[in-house]
Amino acid sequence: ETVLPTSEVITSTSDRKSDSPSTTNSLVSEADDANETTQELERSAPGIFHYPSRANLKQFFAEHPFQPLDDLPFDARLYERKTMNDTVQRKWLTYNKGNKCLYCSYCLAFEFPNTCNASPFVLGFSDYRRISQSLALHESTTTNIRNAQKYISMVKGGTLDDFLATSLNKKKEEVRKQRNIIMRIIDIIKMLSKQALPFRGHRIESAYNLDNDTLNHSNFLVTVQLMAKYDPIMAAHVSSVQYKSEQRLKRLEKQGKTESKGRGELVTYLSKTTINTLIQIMKNMIQEIISYEVCNAKYYSIQVDSTQDNTSIDQFSIIIRYVFKGIICERLLSVMPSNDGTGLFNLLSQTLEHHKIDPRKCLSDSTDGAASYHGQYKGLQSKLADVADHHVHIWCYDHVLNLVLTDTTKCFVAAVSFFSLLQNLATFLRTSYRRMAVWIEVVGKEMG
Repeated sequence: ETVLPTSEVITSTSDRKSDSPSTTNSLVSEADDANETTQELERSAPGIFHYPSRANLKQFFAEHPFQPLDDLPFDARLYERKTMNDTVQRKWLTYNKGNKCLYCSYCLAFEFPNTCNASPFVLGFSDYRRISQSLALHESTTTNIRNAQKYISMVKGGTLDDFLATSLNKKKEEVRKQRNIIMRIIDIIKMLSKQALPFRGHRIESAYNLDNDTLNHSNFLVTVQLMAKYDPIMAAHVSSVQYKSEQRLKRLEKQGKTESKGRGELVTYLSKTTINTLIQIMKNMIQEIISYEVCNAKYYSIQVDSTQDNTSIDQFSIIIRYVFKGIICERLLSVMPSNDGTGLFNLLSQTLEHHKIDPRKCLSDSTDGAASYHGQYKGLQSKLADVADHHVHIWCYDHVLNLVLTDTTKCFVAAVSFFSLLQNLATFLRTSYRRMAVWIEVVGKEMG
């Protein structure tokens, strides 16, 4: 061996002491990286992912779950499970970087290995084609639930009954909270429906910009914002929804997407899908009540009419009248698209049968004077008479009188000329704001 002189050793030592701080920091950083790499390799060692002895359980769970975020054959978001209003970490899910397999730390720790009946998450799960379904299936297995309960009992030192009672109370509190939110949403729907106001706007219905008062949101969302100002439950819900929507938007931007349809996995109770579902449920409940009352009243009468909506589709409405517990009731049973007289009768009979209302118990019907309703052979009245021959048809005399006046003026020359002159005069005045202003001024002077 070669022994350095004392002077050279001292010189070498002094040279190292005179190194710059940046060199020292670089050496420290490299040492830290080496330590982290060593720790990851140790946590990925095969022995860490085997059934531990009972004495080493605490050490086992000190190493698990191991959930790295880089170089994964699956989406790192699978480490979490979505709930109605939150995300919960899957603490049982642990990853082995050595063999690139997923394991269930609970089942590894408490389930004695048996290669015949062992779960894939005990032997090592690597089929990532349907990873989401496999994770959900394993979470719901009796074995996983039992082992999770053992883990909780070990950590908290409590009994299983204490754990179940706590979980049940949390579940009840969450259900109560969601019900309070839904009840407020339903009240808003009832108010807008009663006032015949539209629910949705053309744009700007995203949850992430709900706090922007400069934007014109839809009537529904504006009402939600107003309620959130004075109601703490709705305020907390809107704040939570907005925050999660903002986080989702940031994830989309990272993926290079500018927008997406709907609100994704968010449960907001503010989307058009939820609102339409609630409206449909409320409609069904109202129809069930009407059906119950009509069936108990036994006899009833109907009034039908149709009119075009703003999309030029003829809408057929059915109104039903009956006496329930001594009170005269008039209810709108249904509104649906219609075609001709035969189609009207089919719609009527199908609607009555759907709500378990016997058409033979119909004592009377009333319609306007349109030919599709009272035609001798094809009209609704004729078709209804085949089913309930005892029923009485009641004319709408206002409509009949209007038809009589219309037909009369068509065959009288003086009347035709008079009404034609009035029509042309009205058109002449209405097409010019100056002529209309003069007309209003002259009429005002003449009328005093």
